[in-house]
Amino acid sequence: MRLLVADGDPITRSLISAAFSSKFTISEAHDGAGAVRSITDAHEYGEPFTLVMLNMALSQFGDVDVLRFLKILEEPRTAVGGSPSKVILLTSSHGEDRTVDMGRLLEEVGRLTE
Repeated sequence: MRLLVADGDPITRSLISAAFSSKFTISEAHDGAGAVRSITDAHEYGEPFTLVMLNMALSQFGDVDVLRFLKILEEPRTAVGGSPSKVILLTSSHGEDRTVDMGRLLEEVGRLTE
């Protein structure tokens, strides 16, 4: 299974990648443009992501732009019965503690990839 972690914070990317490295092959992107490149490459190589984690405050392309792109790219595969990538949006507000609730994240990933 493949996981894309797209977050502008290198510490968050590192923590998430470390937590899921035993279950997934991990790719990381630090902005929306990097996420789009990673998604494009994955589809071109015939290895789309099982799961995509996007920070809602991505620079360059925002999360909505990346989601639209992902949907368009996956339409041919899902039209013939393929499974779309699952998406988890990561959120935080300015001034809030950016600590990742790893327990909740692990639970959600487990539910989505059963």
